[in-house]
Amino acid sequence: VLALQQSAKLDQIEDTFVQKLFQIIEANYADETFSLSELCQQIGMSRSQLLRKMKAVIGSSPSEFIRNFRLEKARQLLENNEITVAEAAYRSGFKDPSYFSKVFKRKFGMQPNYLIK
Repeated sequence: VLALQQSAKLDQIEDTFVQKLFQIIEANYADETFSLSELCQQIGMSRSQLLRKMKAVIGSSPSEFIRNFRLEKARQLLENNEITVAEAAYRSGFKDPSYFSKVFKRKFGMQPNYLIK
């Protein structure tokens, strides 16, 4: 019973961590200067602590997570709005539209301009 209580407490802590992580990134993803160091500062962990925790809980590094979050937001922008690929890249926090297109294709298997209506 004690092990189950401890496990439930750990799950709650992890859920709180993930929720806080999403809140921070949601509030900052469009800022192209938002980086891993700012995430560490806002979540109150060192780089190495955050890396270990995210790898264990989410299965990705903080940088990958931020990039994937931005890519998902850009995909939503392209699907739901009549905007250019460059505009979607800038609005989702990418500084370079060509880099954005490259990582978008790697993640989704298609060029971002295929989503433009």
